[in-house]
Amino acid sequence: MEAWRNLQNKPTYAIVFFIGLALFLSSLQLTIRYVSTFETREGFVPYDPFMTYLPAVDMSAYIFLLLYGTVIFAAFYFIQDPKILLTFAFTFGFMYYIRALCITLVPFNEPASLIPLSDPFIEKLGVYQAFVKRDLFFSGHFASVFIPYLILRKIRFNWVFLASAVAMGIMIMFQHIHYSYDIFGAIVFSYLSYYLADKLIAKFQF
Repeated sequence: MEAWRNLQNKPTYAIVFFIGLALFLSSLQLTIRYVSTFETREGFVPYDPFMTYLPAVDMSAYIFLLLYGTVIFAAFYFIQDPKILLTFAFTFGFMYYIRALCITLVPFNEPASLIPLSDPFIEKLGVYQAFVKRDLFFSGHFASVFIPYLILRKIRFNWVFLASAVAMGIMIMFQHIHYSYDIFGAIVFSYLSYYLADKLIAKFQF
């Protein structure tokens, strides 16, 4: 690919990429090891008018297919362009660190009508010993399909990612695993994470 061949004259890319990769992997480790500790913390249940009127519906299978389908579709574009791949690593790394901070500062308890989300991939890997239900503000599921929309805004089929984000937001609300505040928060902090990553990478002129 032409974009990758052009990196031969930019040896700093490898250094920046490994920094971004380390940020991303460490943020995942933080999410797995730290965020799950809040399951025993007592917080509060916010008033959410949307949650009051939406019936609780198990949409685990659809959420699973949409999440991983969107990630695979996005990966097709990420691997074609080294700058986009770098933006992906830093944006998700920033997002997961910011999310851990937000969950620390905003102690939401889960909705009383919550339906546990079944994720065969996570369950087979044994990432969590039990379903994590208090990692609420903000939604990592929504952010994971909304961030590709931000990064890939110039591609022809970018509307697919926006549609996926809207569908994800609706489904996790019906599953009652997130409040509407978690969706709105994910929009704000996904933008912030992308902004920080984009400004940082722009300094290297890849």
